[in-house]
Amino acid sequence: MSVAAQNAAASWRIRRRNRSAIFTLNCTPWSPGLVCSPGAVCQSNGLAWTTAEAGQSRAVDMFLNFPVMDMNRNAIWRNPDQAPRGGVDRMNRFWGDESWKRAAYAESRQHNLFSSPDLVKQGNDAIVAAFQERLKAVAGFSVVPAPLPMKNSSNAVVYYLVFASQKALAQKIIDDIFANYR
Repeated sequence: MSVAAQNAAASWRIRRRNRSAIFTLNCTPWSPGLVCSPGAVCQSNGLAWTTAEAGQSRAVDMFLNFPVMDMNRNAIWRNPDQAPRGGVDRMNRFWGDESWKRAAYAESRQHNLFSSPDLVKQGNDAIVAAFQERLKAVAGFSVVPAPLPMKNSSNAVVYYLVFASQKALAQKIIDDIFANYR
């Protein structure tokens, strides 16, 4: 077992609270972090899509930090051919496949005379909206309310707080909470 794996295993803490177990994994920006209570809070772009697919069990609610700043720095570049391979691989693992490229890039309306149209990078809102649809269509969540943009002191969106659930009541509760911070 690697040192990183030993550290991750040693950092698990389990507590009981109102009959639901809370699992916390302390993590670095490059490793997954999970908090399950009875759902999951998934942090970092090191998260694998298989965690989000837990929605198919119908027993999981999930908060996910959708890290757009990290994605823009490491995978979703204006010129997709120049994006670093490691960032693209992490994005594939996070999204579950390469379909994120269809959400992140669109063909330019301005066509070139001798070549195929250029790809134009889409905005963060389009990318997070595509991820919301993926949570519904692929991961099996029935409710995915509008995410809450989390901004830094310069008012730039660092990540979106995304919630996914099977219960309509959960959406009502989250919408009420998120409304206080919009």
